[in-house]
This record gives sequence, structure tokens and C-alpha cells, in this order.
Amino acid sequence: MLAFSLACLALRGGVGARPALRAAGAARAAFVRMAEPAGRAPGGYDMSRAQLDVLSGRQFRRDALLQYSSTNQSEPLRILLFALLAAALALAPLVADDVPSSMTAALAGAPARGACALGAAGAGALFARERARRTAQLVRIERECALRELPVTLDDGLVRRTVALRELSGERAVVLILGPPAHVRRCLAEAAALAPRLADAEVALVGVPIVGAAVDGADDDDERASSAQTVRAARALLAALGPAPWLGVAAGAHRWKRFAAETLGSAAALAARGGWIALTRRGRTCGSGVGRAQLDELLGSLYGPRTPLPPAEAWAAADARRAASAGGAAPAMTAGNDAAAVSLLAAQRALYTALAAADARALAPLWAARSAELAAQSGDTPAAVFFVGGVSAGGPSKAEAGEGAARMDDWAAVLADGATRGLRFGGCAAALLDDEVRAADAEPPITAEGVTTAIEYPPPRADGSMPPTLLATQRWVATAEGSADGAGPQPPRWRLVSHRTIPFSYRMGAVACLRCDARGCVAFVNRGV
Repeated sequence: MLAFSLACLALRGGVGARPALRAAGAARAAFVRMAEPAGRAPGGYDMSRAQLDVLSGRQFRRDALLQYSSTNQSEPLRILLFALLAAALALAPLVADDVPSSMTAALAGAPARGACALGAAGAGALFARERARRTAQLVRIERECALRELPVTLDDGLVRRTVALRELSGERAVVLILGPPAHVRRCLAEAAALAPRLADAEVALVGVPIVGAAVDGADDDDERASSAQTVRAARALLAALGPAPWLGVAAGAHRWKRFAAETLGSAAALAARGGWIALTRRGRTCGSGVGRAQLDELLGSLYGPRTPLPPAEAWAAADARRAASAGGAAPAMTAGNDAAAVSLLAAQRALYTALAAADARALAPLWAARSAELAAQSGDTPAAVFFVGGVSAGGPSKAEAGEGAARMDDWAAVLADGATRGLRFGGCAAALLDDEVRAADAEPPITAEGVTTAIEYPPPRADGSMPPTLLATQRWVATAEGSADGAGPQPPRWRLVSHRTIPFSYRMGAVACLRCDARGCVAFVNRGV
């Protein structure tokens, strides 16, 4: 308002009046936009206000009703036609008794009345089904509209800002990681190894730490206390992981907790096990679940790179330049340029050397003892989010997985046909997990834990065509029994816990993924296929 007053004074002077007036108008418009509450359209019309929907008999947000009407114009008409048909068939025999005529005489018989009754029942069933589907769709759209208004804090290292989630629509897709602070921090710490792939897919991760399970019927003091703890946990999470363009944390703890409980079910289960919600670039939900999200499978199944990935030769040239500039250090991206990260990437290169040579003997020493148990303890279970049909440690038994359960092939069988011979890789990245996010109850005790990722380029097929590129994720541990002895700090001796691959190609969604441990590999098929 001060700028507007100064512009009025400038009008009297006549010098620079028009530029000053334009500046004042822009300042006033910005002030009005800042003063408008979330969900209010320009002009003061509150789009978040509830409005009665006649067909469902309940109230929904105005923006949800508008979004539904713009994309489903024929469904309300079809529902009304089913209702009118059911009413007409049900009333036809009554009308025939009261209005005798040659046309209604045919409805006087028992067969005609029975046919009308069956027709009315069928039309009524169709009306109820379509009405229920429409109501469920409106509920989903309303939740998406509410989600887009929730606040998120972003920090790219230059500017820290808190914005509504809807402001990210069109820029990037979003995956929300919800749960207790330890669960969220571990998931995001592991995601640091996927940072280049998140950039390729233009996906942002938002951590939503939740402290306290009470939502409905909770005491106000307890709810305020748990919300305050959630806010502190979110700030600590952002401070611990550091600024990153792909990372954000939730702001407004109480609103996030209520939304998460309403969307994913029990708040107690969410606070104990965690959950995730995947959003498209338009802000629409494309997946959700309770438990741990396998981010590599989400990237391959739902998103994929926005542009074609460079060929393997480009990665090799970039790695050579990076190694030369680093004085011979590991030619890859790491979350820390220390001895542990360098040794972790060296272990990854040893893995790919064995795979490219299809050498099962060279591969065997790389695996950790009891790798299947370690994978289950760290939460890297083979019960995939989007994929079913396989059996491995920590996952469902073959009977639980269903008739389509696949068998596990040992490494001798996997490498026998030379499928990995000549395999090339690039775009490597690594992340080390600190003591606070490391699995504390693992046996034998884990002294170091890390995650590596890479883009794999399989050899050409028999017909000369090139298969799609793959996103590979490896989990590594260094246990007490495998640590190096000697004076002074020594880099850990890394042993492989799990190896996962999934197609990750431009404009190509993954229909299957592969999960491997020391015993062998098993394929999982997308449930939607």
C-alpha cells in the first residue's frame, strides 16, 4: 500500500507518473495475491469451499466438482438415465391399473409385471454402481485438491522457501515419504544414490515425518505436542540431509498428519510402518501404499527419464574426465569423497567386472554372508511394490505369492546363457548411511552400510536390436567379521547384500524387474500387465 500512495503523489508531480503507477499496481496485485487464502481463485471466489452434490448426497470442494465435471461430462447424465429408467419400470404397472387403455392392457399380466420388476431392479443396480463409482472418484479428486494445498519446504542451497505442493505441478513429479522420523530419514538418505536418476526423471522427494499416532478423538494438548515434535523432526531432517534440489520436507504438521491418516488408513500403522504417495507432474495420485517405497521401482514403473539417456561411451568419457580432474579418484558421483565412498565404488566396479565376464566364481566372494537375512533386516525385502510373482528372502512364500509365482534361478543358471556378457555401465553414484540410519539390530553387526546405483547397457540381442537401458541398485554392508585389521583407520571391506535392476528408458515403462541376492535372481512382473 505504501507503493500505491507514493504513486499517487507522483501523479501530482507529473514526472514519472505512469511508471510509478504501474509499479504501484503490480505491488498492490502481489499484496492481494499474498493475502488471498489457499484455494481461492482470483476475484475472491473460494474454490476450497464445500458445495452440496445432489447425486451423491454429500458435500465436496468446489474445485473437486469443477475438475470432475470438466473431464466426466456424460457420467452424471448416464446416472440420471438409470435412475429414471428404474423409476419408470417400477411405476409402469401402477400406471397401467389407473389408466386403462389398449397400450397399458399389456402390462396387466403377471409376466409383464415380472419383467418390469426385473428391469427396475437391474436399472437400480446400475444406478447404484455408477453413483458409487462417481462418489469414489470425487473423494479421490477432493483428496488430491487438498493435498495440493499442503505446504512444503524446499532448499536448493541458495534459497529456502515454503510453498504449496501445487506450485510444483508442471515442474516435476513428487513422491511423498511418510512415517516416523527414522524411517523417513533412512529412505531419503538412501535416495541420495538415486539423485542423478531423480534429476533425469524430474522427480522430487518430500519427507513427511510423523510423530504420534493420535488423529481422531485425540486430546488437544497431546495433538499439539505431537505436531510440535513433527515440526522439529522435519527441520532436523532437512538440516541432516543438507540442501538438494530433489529434496523437500513437509511444513504444517497437523494438516499433513490428518491427510496422511485419511488417505492411507490407520494413523497408528502409518506412524509405525510408514507409507508413500506418488504424484504425477499434474498433481494427480498415481500410486500409494503403507510400508517402504522402493524408489528405483517407482522411477522405472511410473516415471522414467524425461529425455533419452546418453550412450555408454558418453558415460565413459565423462568418468575419465572426472577421474583426471580428481587426481585418479573414483570416476563417479559420491555422497562423500572419502576413503569409504571410494572403496564402495571400487566394489561396484568389481561386481560389474564379474557380470560382464559372466564369471560366477568371481561373483561369489562379493556377497555378504547371509545376504538374504541382511536384506530383510535392512528393509530391502523382495516383496516389491508394483511387482508380484517371485519368491526370495523376507518376501511371501510361493503359496502366498499365488499360482504365477516364479522360481529363483541360481547364479550359475543366470550367467550360463551369457546374458550379462559384455554388459556396460555408467552414471554411477553412491551414498553412505550414517550411524543414525544404519540398521542397528543386524547380525553380524554392521560397521558400514551404503547404496550404489548405475545405468546398465545390456549387450545387443541376437537380431541386432538394443534392449532398453536398466537402472541398477546395489546395497552393500561391511560387517565386523569382514573389517580390515591394522593400525589407523582402514576403508571398509564391502560385501554385497542385494542387486536389483529395472528398465529405465525414455518413454518406456517397466513391465518387470529383477531382484538378486547371493542365492540367485528372481523376476517380478508388473501387476498391471
